[in-house]
Amino acid sequence: MHYGNPPLFLAIQGITQRLDPARTYTVGRDPQSDVVFQEAIVSRRHARIYWGGTSWVLQDLNSTNGTYDLGRRISLAEVGHGASFTLGDATEGPRLQEMLRSFELNSVRRSRPATTPPDDQLQPIYATLSAAWQAAFRQVCRSQHRPSR
Repeated sequence: MHYGNPPLFLAIQGITQRLDPARTYTVGRDPQSDVVFQEAIVSRRHARIYWGGTSWVLQDLNSTNGTYDLGRRISLAEVGHGASFTLGDATEGPRLQEMLRSFELNSVRRSRPATTPPDDQLQPIYATLSAAWQAAFRQVCRSQHRPSR
């Protein structure tokens, strides 16, 4: 059974966007970018976000002012649950933040098979989540399969 790659929900300037793993997204000041920032500290072609096969990846495209994770300049980083990156300045730059949306879990639950698949088959859905989120996800899936009395 195949569940597909998980979408990424990214909070950008207060707006949550759903990113499709079948696409690569560009980030920068260029109006043709998928995610556009107006701040001068953001390069025209600043970064890209893509599904790397096992997780989402943020790659800095040799931007002038850099991309930061927890104050450290990075060139490549895995985008896990709750990840937060700043562009152009470690503390004052615009922020990209990963968000897990509850409605996504609900839609996964509604489309599940009649029996709970083994954990290794659920892996593509929650591969980037922390162990606590993975346990909660498994519990939700299993609770939906209890027979009615």
